[in-house]
Amino acid sequence: MTIKIDVKSNIKQFTKGLNKLGRSQIPFATNKTIGNTAFRLMTVTKETMGKYVDRPTRLTKNSVRYEAPKNKKALPIGYVYFSELVSKYLKYSIYGGMRPFKKGRVLPTRNISTNAFGNVRNHRNIITTMKNKKNHFINSTGIFKRFKNGTNKLLYIFETRAVKYKKTFPFFERMNLIAPKVFDHHFKKNLQKAIDNTKELIAKGVLR
Repeated sequence: MTIKIDVKSNIKQFTKGLNKLGRSQIPFATNKTIGNTAFRLMTVTKETMGKYVDRPTRLTKNSVRYEAPKNKKALPIGYVYFSELVSKYLKYSIYGGMRPFKKGRVLPTRNISTNAFGNVRNHRNIITTMKNKKNHFINSTGIFKRFKNGTNKLLYIFETRAVKYKKTFPFFERMNLIAPKVFDHHFKKNLQKAIDNTKELIAKGVLR
């Protein structure tokens, strides 16, 4: 899941009436600002993800990445995206939709505690672990714990159908709303700084 930062229309309001020297610094200022914007969007996503995603783990938060233009000659495009691993499950919060049924996937009941993020502990090896655990057994319904008095308690149930998810994380909408504001904030400063630095180098005879 990737959002592309390609802000062109915003530049016109700041570059109108520039002389030759000023115009020569537009590519540098543009690409630097796209980098600033991409970094800020990444940071905002990490900081606010918890408002839209239930108890995101550190792995989920740190999966947000950004990519900026490498230099002034590079295409004026930046990106903010999630790692491939996290995208596999976070996409249901961003897009909504149906998660396909997977045989053997377990869901916790109220009889078992989950970790701080609401997830099944050691979920990748839960079936193997429970098979070898004393006083526990598995049938077609799920995983049970057997007590000395002969009663059984259902700890986990097996998923039996596809699960429908509601869209909760307006990632693309927020990025498209925030990006122009962040870009405008940085571009004017970056352009003026680039012009001032160039003038200084010309005055010193470094540039002509």
